[in-house]
Amino acid sequence: MKFKFYFLFVTGAFLFLTGCVDRSFDEPPFPGEVDLMIPEDMVISIEDLIALRPAGENFHEVAENKYLRAVITGDDKSGNIYKTLVLQDETAGIAILLDDVEIWNRYFVGKEVYVNLENIWLGDFNNLPQIGFEPVGGSMARIPAELIETVLLVANTVGAPAPVSTSISQINPKMLNTLITLKDVQFTTGSVSETYADAVTPLSINHYLEDCNGNEIIVRTSGFSSFAGDITPSGKGTVTALLGIFGSDYQLILRDLDDVKLEGERCNAGSGGGPVDVDPSKVVSIESILDRRVSGVETLLGSDTYIKGAVVSSDETGNFYKSLTIEDESGAVAILVDATSLTSSYGLGSIAYVHLQDLFISDYNGLPQLGYAPSTSNVKRIPEGLLSSVVLASNESNSLSPTVVGLGELSEEYLNRYISIEDLEIEDGAIGSRFADGDNQQSVNHTLQDCDGNTILLRTSGFADFANDVVPSGNGSIKGVLQVFGSDYQLILNFPEDARFSDTRCDGNGGGGNNNTSIDFEGQIDFDPVSIDGWTNVAVQGERIWEKRSFDGNGFAEVKAYQDTSPVTEAWLISSEIDTEATGTLSFQSANAFYAHQGLSLWYSTDFSGDINTATWNELSATLADANSGDYNWVNSGDIDLSSLGSIVIGFKYEGTSGGNTTTYRLDNISIR
Repeated sequence: MKFKFYFLFVTGAFLFLTGCVDRSFDEPPFPGEVDLMIPEDMVISIEDLIALRPAGENFHEVAENKYLRAVITGDDKSGNIYKTLVLQDETAGIAILLDDVEIWNRYFVGKEVYVNLENIWLGDFNNLPQIGFEPVGGSMARIPAELIETVLLVANTVGAPAPVSTSISQINPKMLNTLITLKDVQFTTGSVSETYADAVTPLSINHYLEDCNGNEIIVRTSGFSSFAGDITPSGKGTVTALLGIFGSDYQLILRDLDDVKLEGERCNAGSGGGPVDVDPSKVVSIESILDRRVSGVETLLGSDTYIKGAVVSSDETGNFYKSLTIEDESGAVAILVDATSLTSSYGLGSIAYVHLQDLFISDYNGLPQLGYAPSTSNVKRIPEGLLSSVVLASNESNSLSPTVVGLGELSEEYLNRYISIEDLEIEDGAIGSRFADGDNQQSVNHTLQDCDGNTILLRTSGFADFANDVVPSGNGSIKGVLQVFGSDYQLILNFPEDARFSDTRCDGNGGGGNNNTSIDFEGQIDFDPVSIDGWTNVAVQGERIWEKRSFDGNGFAEVKAYQDTSPVTEAWLISSEIDTEATGTLSFQSANAFYAHQGLSLWYSTDFSGDINTATWNELSATLADANSGDYNWVNSGDIDLSSLGSIVIGFKYEGTSGGNTTTYRLDNISIR
């Protein structure tokens, strides 16, 4: 059920990313606060504060008449940080959780602040140190908006701290939540010329920076950031950012694009190669060896010549296995190798020289390929011990750009090429399906179609680390390597984010609808409002809505009335329209904690048009977590028959009061099929 998520879903998310708020304020004036006159013996450093939490303790109550003195290094001005400030002193850095937005108008980068630690708790989120109020339901509580100014005191000094210059290989836990600068880095080939995030959906995206030695680090950007739709630069240079972590994965959080200065000439990081001494007169075109291919025959090339091409396939996500694909201006070919982890030596866009002396050209069900020696069925793989001497990894590289092709224009000349196809969508019957069967490690073919009825297969390996991701259901573009099996063209992805289907489908449905949908909330950002294409997440009374939370690697939606500033809480999570004739069964899991009342119920409406109060709602019967369920134990709803209800939406309704009806409720694994 859980998996690495790069497109919708994530390899790790930084705690304080993303928020949907208006960013049109002017630069705040310089405040003229007076000196707070806090004695030095009442000031504690961030390093000493973090050390107060005993090893193995999830949360620790500070409860001391002390103050933390620090400078703000990260605020929410650009929208890439949400309901959080990042603080740093001369010893360390820490994140402080605040239940308010547009914090930067008073608490902006470079401002010195004092944190009153009397009611503060200390903990971490997936190893990222943070402070806030007393934890609720296994998560640190944010400091309420009305109390922020009593906890976070503004001093009369200002001055942005200088970032520490370091390298990717030297990053360590002591740098967490601090401002660092990395020199001689560049976005990896797969991340170059891409939007920093998905500003349309909006969704956060992980990109990768690398140095010239092949070391990499994640750059995570919120879909709500002001620069989400900007394009990542292709050059090499310096990046200044806040250092975060998710589990064991370090990641950088940009404050704004002024901190990205990548204008120099790229190095060939990730290729693992050096200068290649090949006589140019011995380099032949890929087309020339493809011309020698005879279908069903293994032909020895047997000449002291080379082909030279850019690597267009990557085994980083596991969707390519023991093969390299290279292309030049004339054509492209797959190379069978008996080795894995090829990306470290043959990175996307890197130039490889292939010695043809002992290689055979053949095909496999129509797909051109090179191998080392003939077998009874097709050519054998190049042995791992000979790979580096047959396929030479150079220190040259190209900016990898796909060939744009219409779905109706596909032909043999595009085989093994890196291509891009526009205006595609997954077929109606596969909406909500996963890329492949990662549980049983079985590959799956899905049919992609354009609005004219042309089709192509999207084939994904069951060993791909995104196999269990849900295929996006809208219309859009896709990039991948074109292959063929018999007479069927099929596209192979390097990364799931190369399938960008967020536009309206050919039939006019936005985002593809949600018939046959599986939702497990992975890939959304912790502590942010749940955001699902076509769904409605709204507060009818109070301000609480369903938020994404996680525990022990599992994501879910959560809502509660505890400590709500409003006396009554009513929050709804409502699906997009469901055609119950096509998908008539609903199931999900619910859980609760700190049981005080039965606050969750399930409803459907046939006339919902965006306003809950004007729609007619009918309650559905389901097995829900209740007083007997125990804290945080998942309860299966059972299969709920929707087949006779026509066109509907379903609504998960939470009701509570801050004065006593405060049960926490969770939802996970919603399935409409």
